[in-house]
Amino acid sequence: MHAKTDRIEAAYRTLGLPPGATLRAAKDAFRERVKSLHPDCTPPTDTTLSALSDAIAAMRCLESLSPLTIDLEVTASAALRGATRLVSHGLRRDFVRIPPGTQDGCVLDAVGDRSARITIRVREAEALPIANGEAPVSIETFVRDFAAPSPAARFARWIRGPRSAA
Repeated sequence: MHAKTDRIEAAYRTLGLPPGATLRAAKDAFRERVKSLHPDCTPPTDTTLSALSDAIAAMRCLESLSPLTIDLEVTASAALRGATRLVSHGLRRDFVRIPPGTQDGCVLDAVGDRSARITIRVREAEALPIANGEAPVSIETFVRDFAAPSPAARFARWIRGPRSAA
């Protein structure tokens, strides 16, 4: 088994939970364990202080290594044609590849990190209201046509950018 998986399973055992329990269940079990082991409630002995220290270490392990679950909202057109998105949660950043034809509620793994579970939420593209009775334009169309830098602008930015010594 993987060392990370072993540490997570040991943390679940320390808190008295089955492997794969939610982080919310782990926090609830941690609070109950700390309440029963805290020196204000129980006389401090080597055994109780050691068990309290183990519970704290288990909770820290689960918070840092537990599977990341995120809802990622994408437009219907991006779900239909496929896309790649960067998902951020705290200090963690992962890429997720959305295959063409992805449906709402599909659960995907992040690229290179099977512990990150991303649930895809498909939404309709929002339309920008346009004056003068013209048809509304989707945000994606607006960004592609007006806000996205042209290839010439990207090349100019690359030329002006800092150069490495290599």
